[in-house]
Amino acid sequence: MTCLADEPYAIGTLGDRLATPNVGRSLQVTILSFKPVPIMTITTPRPDDASGSVISKRLATLLLLAVFGAEAALAQQPTDPAASERDRAVKVERLIAALDARTLSERQAAERELIDLGLDILGLLPRENDLPTAEMRQRLRRIRSQLEQLESTTSIDATPITIRDARTLGDALGQITRQTKVQFSGAINASLPVKIHAVKIPFWNAVDEVLDAADLDIDRFGGVEQSLKLVPRSPDRPRRSDTAAYSGVFRIEPISVTARRDLHNPRLSGLDLMIDISWELRLTPIGLSLPLKEFGAKLDNGDVLQLQASAETAEAMPNAGIPSTQTSIPFQLPAGRPAKIDTLSGTIDALLPGKIKHFDFDLGSDTFPSKDAGDVTVTLESVRGNGSLHELRVNVKFKQADRALESHRGWVFDNPAYVTAANTDPAETPDDGSDKPAQPTRIENLGYEIYRQTSDEIGIGYLFDLESQPARFQFHYETPSSIVRSEVRFTLHDILLP
Repeated sequence: MTCLADEPYAIGTLGDRLATPNVGRSLQVTILSFKPVPIMTITTPRPDDASGSVISKRLATLLLLAVFGAEAALAQQPTDPAASERDRAVKVERLIAALDARTLSERQAAERELIDLGLDILGLLPRENDLPTAEMRQRLRRIRSQLEQLESTTSIDATPITIRDARTLGDALGQITRQTKVQFSGAINASLPVKIHAVKIPFWNAVDEVLDAADLDIDRFGGVEQSLKLVPRSPDRPRRSDTAAYSGVFRIEPISVTARRDLHNPRLSGLDLMIDISWELRLTPIGLSLPLKEFGAKLDNGDVLQLQASAETAEAMPNAGIPSTQTSIPFQLPAGRPAKIDTLSGTIDALLPGKIKHFDFDLGSDTFPSKDAGDVTVTLESVRGNGSLHELRVNVKFKQADRALESHRGWVFDNPAYVTAANTDPAETPDDGSDKPAQPTRIENLGYEIYRQTSDEIGIGYLFDLESQPARFQFHYETPSSIVRSEVRFTLHDILLP
């Protein structure tokens, strides 16, 4: 007799079946999982007397427990990622076809289900021009737009880090590197004993926990791109995790307090608090503003520390390649002799880049259609001869720029803009006997100028040496797909005063 785990009758009446007289002297029971794969086979003597009912009930209970235990064990077995990806692709293909279903409710349901599948399907969506009807293309456009906006928003969340049973500094830092690609250099004794176990904590919390365990600090100006330079922690320097506040991708820490008393004009006296704002290395903020009306500070003597009357906003200017910046908060000089600021709370208005998108334009085409991703539209407006060079005029427009394109912000000029051409120089082609195509040669722009700038778009003309043959080249441009405004609230404690 075969008992299937998804047949309640077979399990519920197993005892009665075992107690039924039969010619055979033994009974073989094969237990299957919900999948058609045998898990367990049990062979037992068949009872043929009155005691058989007792034995059968005990056996039925044992078999019932075995079914669920074996099924749970099978559920813990790893699934095949390739099979899961194939299943997802098949489902996406079916739902895309349903965007052209006969009834409106079916088409709407397919659109909702595709959005609910989340970011994993972005790479599986077809091109709009490959769809046969206008309604399918419109629905696909909405699906892609919503998923790209979600992608941009999630890209500014703190990166969760898991460190499992690290026993050395090298192991702990290595686990962070594998999850973030952030490299560590400088004063690293990889064999230094530490004991760290943390599950899904934000990036900066994880870094500080490791550095505190190893008595290390960060040289804010010593690292290179995607790298943090570590230095020994000064003997009197508090633990990093004791002095910092953490919020999303940001780490905020006070670094100095300066008091001044003007004896000729007491109104010019004041107290300046310098704070350091760090962010995860995978992104650089577009702008950071600190509205001072949102700040509040309380001293250890119970008094409120007042801001300077003329102060409205403190600006912090991010620089590409350095994952931190500093700004000063101006307070009035407090009366008496308070020893510390008990609590300081504030807000940072951050403009952050969404997911970086790559746009390609074939310069041999007759026309250059605009390309969209998330909230950004990139248009290659023209390719013009400019003496021995060529000028490629590119317009970048955001639906919600939110002050990101103000003239004092230079982030947009750091966006990569370059061309590639097939490598036709035999001296530079790998001579390995393979059929691999030659790697394209990347050619950087020779300079740029702004030809248009408004609150939500900017036009930049890039100069390239295209050897009088622009049709041989492809233009590449990279930019955030959106500008995300984030309100970062933080609270600092126990800031010692001079």
